[in-house]
Amino acid sequence: MMTCPVCGFDESRLAKSLRFGCSACYTTFTAHIATFLPRLHRGVIHTGKQPPALTVAELERRIDRLVAKVQELAPGSPEATGLCQLQSSCHAAFDGNQRQNHPA
Repeated sequence: MMTCPVCGFDESRLAKSLRFGCSACYTTFTAHIATFLPRLHRGVIHTGKQPPALTVAELERRIDRLVAKVQELAPGSPEATGLCQLQSSCHAAFDGNQRQNHPA
């Protein structure tokens, strides 16, 4: 039976508690982690919440706010000019995408 050399925690206690006795247990019981992780977390694949998908309109608003902030902080700078060009490209792409997905 495997036992942690630092705290004396053994495999049977690990199986019962599904907790380690000390930080050295992580190294000692590495081979066992995969066997009890599904019981502890109800699986090994993350199925938590995801942020909602942004709409095109929300993306456009965020880009517009970002451009306005950069222009406020550094008006006329090469970064602001480049960002304005990127903004125009994004709006054109969004408009093209809207027309493609929703033809008149």
